[in-house]
This record gives sequence, C-alpha cells and structure tokens, in this order.
Amino acid sequence: MRKIIDANCLETPILQQYLQGDPKNMAVLTEFAGMEVYKGDPVVNICNSMKILCQYPTQVIVLKGARQIIMENQTPSDADISSFIDEEQTKNFAQTCEVINEARKGNPLAITPILEHGKRSTEEMERLQKDAAKILEGIGAVIKTYNPDHLKILRKRSPITEELANRIIRDIVMIAALLIKGHPDTTLVPSARELKNTYILRFSLCGYLLVLDWIEKGGPYKVKLDRLRNDFIDMSYAAYATFCDGIISRDQKLTIVYQRALYFLETVFGA
Repeated sequence: MRKIIDANCLETPILQQYLQGDPKNMAVLTEFAGMEVYKGDPVVNICNSMKILCQYPTQVIVLKGARQIIMENQTPSDADISSFIDEEQTKNFAQTCEVINEARKGNPLAITPILEHGKRSTEEMERLQKDAAKILEGIGAVIKTYNPDHLKILRKRSPITEELANRIIRDIVMIAALLIKGHPDTTLVPSARELKNTYILRFSLCGYLLVLDWIEKGGPYKVKLDRLRNDFIDMSYAAYATFCDGIISRDQKLTIVYQRALYFLETVFGA
C-alpha cells in the first residue's frame, strides 16, 4: 500500500502504526512535505519530523518535484504513481537518514546542507505565499460568476442540480486547460482520456473543490495569505493521493476534498 503522508502526521503514532503494520506499507513524500519540515529551525524540525521515517527507510518513497512530474505527465495512458517516483532519492533515503542523525549529534558537516535546504525551502514558501494573493483574487472572480440560485444551493448544501454539476465540470476542465497552456513545462495537449490521468487535472479538481468548500462557508476573504498558501499545498497532497492508495493526514478539510475528488474521478471522469 502506498499512501501520501501529510507533513502534519510525520511525528504521530498514526504514521508509526501504518509503517509497523505491514512492511509493504509505503510512506510517499511529496516535495511540499519536504518544504514544510524545514519551517522554523531547519535542523531541529527535520530531525524531529524524520525520526519515525528514519526507522523505516526502506518503506519511504520520495516523489519528484511538481514541475518535473507535470513535464513528464503530459499525455499519460494511466494513473500510476510509479512514474512520479524519484528513484535516486528513494534509493538513497537511508543515507539521508544518516545525515539527519549526524546533524542531531551536532556534526557541522551534516548541519550545513540542512541549513542550505532550509533556506531554499523558505524562499519557495515565500514565493508561494505571494502567489496566494493572486489565487485569492481569482477565487473572488469565480465566486462572482455563480448566480444567486447556485450560491444558495452550495451554501445550504442542497442537492446539486444537473445544470450546476455541468457548470462545475466545465470549470474544472477549463482551469486544467488554462494551466496546461500557461505552464512553462507543457508542450503537448492530452486527449480527453489522457487528461483525467494528468496531475494538472487532478490538482485543478482538488483546487476547485476547495473553492466550493469556501463558497459553502461564505468565501475565504478573511483567511490570511499563509493559510491560503497552506490550503493550496494541501490540495497538492489531495491530488497526489488520488494516484495512490489514500492519504494520512489530520486535516479534516484535506481528507474531505480528497474523498470528493475520488468521487468525481470515478463517477464523472471515469477514473
């Protein structure tokens, strides 16, 4: 079994029990989980966050970065996480654990690369937070396009009409198409069958489901940008999880979006 691990579960008994339960249970790490463990004091945080995983180095799978995955996942024939795996980092995870253990002991040769990774991760998280302002503006534009009847249905969680369902599907496909067109690493246009197996479509789906959740609750306008950024990082977890056997997370909203995404993929897109 392969499950995406949310950074908020790296230090929990939930992860320990999952890995102990079966040697075939694999913990799948995304680049965003890697970024999040460096927040604050990089050395202290990575030593604490990786403590459980370092007990089971052969049960850890490290994924490539999102840009590389998107570049290589333009016209996929199926939804297989195997092509997302960074074989070198996965194979050498035990060596990574040795570096972390040396850093825990205070070895400066181990601490230096961790601090460098921490600096780059902090810069990337800051960039993502700036992007969150643009995302917030886009969300407001989406919400304004809903007519009052649609908003009423969503906010009261009433049964979705066929008209509204069709509109949601069109929006998701349109967003995916725009992301494909605007992404610096995409040059191919997937067929309808291939589209449902792309990371971009599944991220678009999860992001849109998050927007619908916000609409139900009256909008995200009072949410701080760092929280908004973190919500969209969570949607990347949810998107990756649709390629795996699920997700281990303590975030209820993330879990709900993941479950709804599976429903859409199975009933609407025929995954």
